Amino acid sequence: MHKLMLIAFILFGVALWGDVLLAQETSIAGDCPAMVQTAISLTSLRCEPTSTNQVCYGHLVLDAQPRTGLSSFNFRQPGDIVDVVQVQSLRLSAMDTQTGQWGLVMMQIEAALVGNQSSTPAERDVQILLFGDVALDDAGQFLTATAEDDLNIRSQPSTSSQVLASLTTGAILTVNGRLQDNSWLRARLPDQNGTGWIFADFVTLNGDPDTLTELTLEEASTPVSDDLARYGPMQAFYFQSSAEDAPCAEAPNSGVLIQTPEGVASVSIWMDEVVIEMDATAFVTAQPGGNLTVNILEGTAQVTAEGETRTVTAGMQITVPLDEDLNASDVPGDPQPYTAENIQSLPISLLNDPITISPPLELPPGTPLAGNWRFTWGTESLTCPDGTIVPFTSTGTASSITLQDEALNWADTIYNRTTVGVYQAAYVDGSGNLHQDTLQIIAPDRIEGEKVLDLASPACTLNVTFRLQLILPAD
Repeated sequence: MHKLMLIAFILFGVALWGDVLLAQETSIAGDCPAMVQTAISLTSLRCEPTSTNQVCYGHLVLDAQPRTGLSSFNFRQPGDIVDVVQVQSLRLSAMDTQTGQWGLVMMQIEAALVGNQSSTPAERDVQILLFGDVALDDAGQFLTATAEDDLNIRSQPSTSSQVLASLTTGAILTVNGRLQDNSWLRARLPDQNGTGWIFADFVTLNGDPDTLTELTLEEASTPVSDDLARYGPMQAFYFQSSAEDAPCAEAPNSGVLIQTPEGVASVSIWMDEVVIEMDATAFVTAQPGGNLTVNILEGTAQVTAEGETRTVTAGMQITVPLDEDLNASDVPGDPQPYTAENIQSLPISLLNDPITISPPLELPPGTPLAGNWRFTWGTESLTCPDGTIVPFTSTGTASSITLQDEALNWADTIYNRTTVGVYQAAYVDGSGNLHQDTLQIIAPDRIEGEKVLDLASPACTLNVTFRLQLILPAD
């Protein structure tokens, strides 16, 4: 009897608490600043238990669609938390000051690491906050599987191929592809980037295998050509948002906040066919037929689209043109300072790691960003008049550039400014060769150079071009 009374009391308390939260949400209608603060507070409370690879419904209103083939899905009201592998798409509501509605969703995503970096999944959580009039669709289709026996993940769908990892009975893994006859499944490697193959008879699949990407045996036996295959659930997605729709100064514009974990050099996110490698906190917006805009609040990021890469640092933004289908339609633009209005009142109090938003970074014309720059020759070799071939090998080695009043210091050589955006230096190397360099600042993250090289032996003068590209900081 006492147990029944206790259970009834607990259920009553939960219901009462739910009514209190609902009352808070509805009582603030018409008061924009109060609505923002209440929604953020409630989201913080509801989403505090969110862990790796989970998504939390923080504040109303939200339309969430499950992965095709899932048998059950419970993500319908504020406070619900589910695994991201269950969610295919999210549609959030714009801020409505009359009804008190404002969609807020929090996700903790295991990062897709750039390069081989050692860390545990919990140490490489990427936090994603969606708010306002936004929509997100996962670019891949995934299902979870449970190992019914000890099994190996192999490099190819064959028992004679290399073993990449081993799992014990009961292990949970994510699959994103299959052979045509469903005999083998493509699975993500645990705790690292990459995929391998498992024998389907050894697992129980949570969903319909026919919803997974179908591969021929030939496709499965060759290195992965599908760039999206290296991304896990919600690491690659299509995203869109309204533009500049904040109803009051205390409210943010609709968009997404992304924060990478501390202690990890950089992570990769695929958004609207744009690859963003970042060690940063960023605010991103995107409009079909408009631009994907990446605002870096702190840290540094590289944005790649249509084969071109741009680097942006705190206080600046990069835009990428999008077509009506949310596909990148051109190369990224040059880094520009963002405006204070674009990043107003962002809900940074919900972030895992506290930050101070950098002010807009205004650079004088023709000024490069300080940091690490990668050097690349413009040619592989040149020939002297006597027939001597002089090779020019690009090692990809990075060196720093720092600003010093009217000059810049590159690789311990001072380059003096001769005019806006042009710097020159002359020096003799250890072999007695005379170098006369001219640096032209094309953009804050790109420099075009020309070297007049007077060789001591053989006596020969060569003109060779080179390029410098700002890169992400090393780990």
